Amino acid sequence: MSLSELLENRFRGDIRFRGVAYLKAERVSLTRITADHVFGLVRDGVEYQTHLSREDGQLRMYCNWRSRPSCEP
Repeated sequence: MSLSELLENRFRGDIRFRGVAYLKAERVSLTRITADHVFGLVRDGVEYQTHLSREDGQLRMYCNWRSRPSCEP
């Protein structure tokens, strides 16, 4: 199972649709990748920092979207 398939149920359809559009428009950049972390930037007029982390077998998502500590819309 791919990472996108594993994460699909964590986001509403409209959010996934917007994410695909950002990828196609090259608004997403991965800045650092390690065994347990992925860091990136998303550009939507301003830059948002994103971070996926594997901690104790759990996936954690962080970003500075609207000054929130998580990537919840």
